Amino acid sequence: MFKKVLIAEDHESSGISVLKTLIDLEITDTHFVYYCDDAMERVKRSVLDNTPFDLLITDLSFDEDHRPQTIKDGAQLVSEVRKLLPEIKTLIFSIEKKAGKIDRLFKEFHIDGYVGKGRGDARELKKAILSLDENKKYLSLENKYNISKNTIELSSTELTILQLLS
Repeated sequence: MFKKVLIAEDHESSGISVLKTLIDLEITDTHFVYYCDDAMERVKRSVLDNTPFDLLITDLSFDEDHRPQTIKDGAQLVSEVRKLLPEIKTLIFSIEKKAGKIDRLFKEFHIDGYVGKGRGDARELKKAILSLDENKKYLSLENKYNISKNTIELSSTELTILQLLS
């Protein structure tokens, strides 16, 4: 099982839920940060101390506030962390539901798992962590189905253009 886990989540209540899930799995060496830049600093420190993280759990989007950040989102964080720890397992825990974006995370950022926030997310987190621990990729059945469909996702601007053209 994973020994050392880093959680990057800007909403405290979601972070508490992730921490509870890790405790239920008897993973106790957990580190929690609210900002991607802080996560990167923790990763750098773990490499220098020769005590690297096994797992990164991160949200995709982080609310901007008074503190300027270099790393703006979870996808960029995964990319930067992989440069220092190519073997780290990465799990995205996000509200994002767009199949195209989730598919892109697996293909371009080589994430190991994705769990959507919502009903039953703690159960899905446990399944994901156990799968990643067995070196398997994880994506819920709902998200697998959405990605497998040949759907086109349009931005609101693109949708407006199509409506005006029709």
